[in-house]
Amino acid sequence: AGTTWFSKGAILELKQRRQLWLLPLAGMGIAVGIASFAFLLSRNYRALYLLGLQIGAPELVFFYALLAGWALVFFVSIPLGLSVLYYSRDTRGLIPLPIKPFNLVLSKTILLYLYTLPLHLLLLIPALVIYGLPQPFSLEYALVAVVQLLLGSTVPLALAVLLVFLLTKLV
Repeated sequence: AGTTWFSKGAILELKQRRQLWLLPLAGMGIAVGIASFAFLLSRNYRALYLLGLQIGAPELVFFYALLAGWALVFFVSIPLGLSVLYYSRDTRGLIPLPIKPFNLVLSKTILLYLYTLPLHLLLLIPALVIYGLPQPFSLEYALVAVVQLLLGSTVPLALAVLLVFLLTKLV
């Protein structure tokens, strides 16, 4: 009860059942799924980039990628925020410790950011590559891209956390 595929107990159970072959198979399935999603996404982003070139706004691909990333991070962060900030099992054990409540909430919010960051990166990196490859290299674009990759998900995440705080006050 309570084990996941990658926990120590689950791996020992798979070893006892002689089913360790499931782990590489699951890993390959996940890799194929992510690769096919990234391929289809990059094809769509390429079409958006070409459309943007025709209307004189090649950054259209970046706008739509950012919009999609923000929407995904916002909607995924609401149940994740409820789970991480309010319904996690470790909160009861951490409250009696000499940790300031602000630090506890801050660390859980950072954890929530780290949970949603891969989703944001998965949607934004292909757009940045498709927009950036035809452009001549500039330090300004590289700096903006890194800042956007690392901090771009903070706006929808903050809105989702605010909504979670409001929902918990109402319930």
